Amino acid sequence: TQDGPAFQPYLEVEFPPGFYVGAWLSNVDFGDDTDSLETDLYIGFRGTTAGVNYDVKYYRYFYDETGYCCGEIEAIAEFLIVGPLMGSAGYYSYLNSNYAVSAGLGLELPGEFVLSGLYKTDTIENTWDIGVSRYITDTIWADLRYYDASYADPTTVVSLNWDTDWESVFAEK
Repeated sequence: TQDGPAFQPYLEVEFPPGFYVGAWLSNVDFGDDTDSLETDLYIGFRGTTAGVNYDVKYYRYFYDETGYCCGEIEAIAEFLIVGPLMGSAGYYSYLNSNYAVSAGLGLELPGEFVLSGLYKTDTIENTWDIGVSRYITDTIWADLRYYDASYADPTTVVSLNWDTDWESVFAEK
């Protein structure tokens, strides 16, 4: 968004035992007066086995003006390393000859803060981030994160996130 704010709502529906479908939107600004909206549609399966959380998903994204689109498959596993230290590993297929892999760490800190970082690489570029996040309520959390990439200038992002379910918002009290 050319360092401007982004609004990124999503809607996701889950079906037992772990299937889900969803849509995600974001305003975009690439500085060339073309696209202003990205839409991602996705389907996936997530769960836990032997203490490992996993998520496998296919998504397809579209841009409003140029019509540019692509699809990706991603598989991510999260696991406990020791004590408060978590790890993650990911594989991303861009459905052409290119793919990426990632590795991440997360550490629970005092005061319910979480320090985390992720490194992702493919045959063209490398990206990484490090940041700290904390839940403010059961459904709202804040994140301060530094991003860097081999193809772009580094940036720092502050985000405020709200995530809830239908029953929590619309259930009779």
